[in-house]
Amino acid sequence: MNTESRFVAAALNQTCTGILVQEYFFRGSVHDGANVIFLSLDTGICLRFFFDAGVFFWKVAPPVAPPGDDQFQYRLTEPKFAQGLRGQKIVAAEFSVSSDSARELGITFEGGMKFCLRNHMDTSALTCH
Repeated sequence: MNTESRFVAAALNQTCTGILVQEYFFRGSVHDGANVIFLSLDTGICLRFFFDAGVFFWKVAPPVAPPGDDQFQYRLTEPKFAQGLRGQKIVAAEFSVSSDSARELGITFEGGMKFCLRNHMDTSALTCH
């Protein structure tokens, strides 16, 4: 089983209890608004995941931002859509490659809400619809 399949197995049929997004700032400006995602589950674990140059990485880890310095900082924020996903079961998690070669992870919740982590040219964005 590959890394992506193991992530899907860990997330599928679990209930979301929270989502935090790690933002990456370079010299005071947002460089990557969705550097790392933390998806908390009702089992008590938190899935930490991200794309780096289109390669997907994940592990079980608490939501902690790494220390910064005078050049770069990290900040954890709760996306506006997080409240609507709390208490919702994950019914699908799918990886894809778009026509412009971006890597994407779409996670669908019961009730039809879906969030998508998209990585293109080593920058990630998170959307929900």
